[in-house]
Amino acid sequence: MDEQPEVKVARTQSEAKLPNKGSEYAAGWELYALEDAEVPLRKSMRQRSGLPVAIPVGHEGKVRGR
Repeated sequence: MDEQPEVKVARTQSEAKLPNKGSEYAAGWELYALEDAEVPLRKSMRQRSGLPVAIPVGHEGKVRGR
């Protein structure tokens, strides 16, 4: 199996919640916003997480709604 890349995450806000896997078989990590918000249908908006993330060269990060 290939070695997993190391993604570094820092907490810059005390209320920021670190990402976690929802289950053993989850395809990605759960990411949490600092504030609750309702995103209108077919729209996007910025949300703060309080977590700068260092993604390794040659990789990308995506944020998707459920």
